[in-house]
Amino acid sequence: MTEKTWTDETWEKRDDVIYRCEVSALYHRKRERFFSNGQRIANVLALTFGAIGFSSIASTGFGISMAVIAAAVAIISIVFGWSDRATAHAGFAARFITLRAEIEAAGVVSDHQIDLFSARALAIESEEPPALSALVRICQNELARASGHLTHVQPLRCWERLGAQFVDFQRLSTTRDPRPA
Repeated sequence: MTEKTWTDETWEKRDDVIYRCEVSALYHRKRERFFSNGQRIANVLALTFGAIGFSSIASTGFGISMAVIAAAVAIISIVFGWSDRATAHAGFAARFITLRAEIEAAGVVSDHQIDLFSARALAIESEEPPALSALVRICQNELARASGHLTHVQPLRCWERLGAQFVDFQRLSTTRDPRPA
């Protein structure tokens, strides 16, 4: 009986798929946590302002203002879909974690098997919403630090870290290609 062995190319392709799964799972966990916390904050604000608004001072202008704020926060939360987005990102993270576990469980694999794993990762990626580039870099940096590859860490500006969950800075900085078509 012959034992399967890795080729360098197969090992590199396997590592690439595992890395994509790790970055994606970490990214989606961060998005899930962001949206879950957003939902919690919106609920606290709605309840707080609602309680103030409907307390004994409800007939005053202040009480009415608090009730309006509570309603506005609740409406924004419903329209924005904090909990739905958190659930979607949790699902993506779980799918990437499951795929990574299957790759690990497969042991020594052939190029064909790695290609199938890569195709599954691509299928999951095709369903994802557009990624936020600064958040992706934060995830890549965390994995680089965790694995001791400090030379792979890509520094981010302060405003990129602060806005990583809100804005895709790569899309904002994209300029037209100066080359003629």
